[in-house]
Formats: sequence, structure tokens, C-alpha cells
Amino acid sequence: MLVLELRLILVGVLVILLVSILLALVLDRRFWRKPSRAVPLVPSDASETRLRPFLNDLAHELRTPLAVLLTHLEVQRSPTVPLETKQESLRLMQAEARRMSRMISNILELGELETRGLSAPRPVDLRAMAAEALAELQPFAEERGIALALDAIENAYWVKGDSYRLKQALLNLVDNALKYSRPHDRVDISLERNDTRGKILCAVCDTGPGIAAEHLPHLTRRFYRGVSEAISGSGLGLALVAAILKLHDSELEIETKTSGDTTGTRVRFALDSANEMEVTE
Repeated sequence: MLVLELRLILVGVLVILLVSILLALVLDRRFWRKPSRAVPLVPSDASETRLRPFLNDLAHELRTPLAVLLTHLEVQRSPTVPLETKQESLRLMQAEARRMSRMISNILELGELETRGLSAPRPVDLRAMAAEALAELQPFAEERGIALALDAIENAYWVKGDSYRLKQALLNLVDNALKYSRPHDRVDISLERNDTRGKILCAVCDTGPGIAAEHLPHLTRRFYRGVSEAISGSGLGLALVAAILKLHDSELEIETKTSGDTTGTRVRFALDSANEMEVTE
């Protein structure tokens, strides 16, 4: 059984490596697409300049999990390593392979956003969507011993947007808050109307340890992770959220507190509200 699992992981790693190579070549198709009829065979110098930092970051992020996998492959090959150690080594290999898979999935999502944008905006009930997101993440919250709650009056909160992408943003924000909170902390989604601005305000708040001030300017940068590598993640979640909100003419505002009697982080954004005519059509 151990040998079979190892072979499956090796196949998975090879597939991930192949996808990574292809991804590096074709991810951001906007560098190769031009509005004119003549399509260049190679990217322009400007495109190469914009793409190079991304490829450097991608190579750096893949280097660590690959090093872990190679190290544990040697553990699996050793005849003197106890079975219990090999099983733990196999678990760590699986975790790294999953992390690489999530990273590639998020990169593809970002690439799709940048090349295709959003679907046609339509009225979306943000309160119902927030309730669905919390329900989906409830098992993870219970496993961590963290309370989830929705703070919004019993009414529809209609906004204009892409329902799939907005739910994706909410799931990422709540999942992020859960991962970095502690047992017995809580995570809330709060909704509020601002009729003067014609906006619906949404905030994801947690009572976790907060985020050190030096990390705040970089949190939405691709691959940036301001916490221990012990916490699983691709470093792309907030970058994906920021890209989704930008396409909705919005942006993330992050406030955090790391000391005192109460600590925690609040991430919020505003979306255009949908009027009654749009809702009833």
C-alpha cells in the first residue's frame, strides 16, 4: 500500500511539474494577444519585462516544495528508515503536492480573470451568498474550534456583480481568517448599507492574533506570505480577491491589531448596490 501511494504521489508531482512548465509559457495570454490582425510569435520586450518577475516568483515558490519532495523521496528509498517515519514522510509529501496543486489552480484563476474578466454583472444577494460561504466552511471552523457568524439584518443585500467571483472572494477571505485564527477565536461576515454612496459594505472580521504592520502593504502581492510556512497556503488567495474586487471597481481595506486586550483583523470592501428595478427585472 505504501509503495502504491508513493507511486501515485510521484505521478502527481510529475503532472504538477508539467503543468507548471506549460503554465509559465502560456499563463498570461494577454502578453501575446494584440488587437491587430498580425499576432506576434514572441512577446514584446515590454511584455517580457512584465512577465519576468512573475516567473521568478513562481520558480522561487516551486523550489521549496520540490526540495521537500526530493528529500522525502530519499527517506522512502532508505531501507533503514522505520515504517512510522516513512508514513509521516509520505504525509508531508502529500501536503506539499496539494499545496503545489492549489498554487497552480490559483494562478490559472488569476490568468483567467486577467484575460476574460467577469461575466455580465447582474443583481446578486450578498447576504444569501455570505450565508452559503459560511455554511461551506463551517466544518473547517468546527474542526479548528472557531465560531462563524453572519452579522446582517434579515433583508436582501443586492449588489451588482459576478456571483461566481464574488463568492470566490468571500470564501477566500473567510478561509484565510480561519487558517490564521486560534481555537476559540471567531470569524464574522458583516454587511451594511450605505445609501448615500449607493454601496453595500462587506467586512470579514476575526479575533485572531492580527498581522504585523510590516506585512500589510504586501498582503495582496502574488506569492507573498507573512506568516510561518507551517500554515498551508499558496500565497495567492488575497491576490485573487484583490483582482476580483478590482474588476468590481472596489478594493480591499485591511485593518489589524496585534496587541492589547482584543486583537484581530478586519478586511472590508464596498460594492455597488443594485436598485429595485434591477432586482425585479
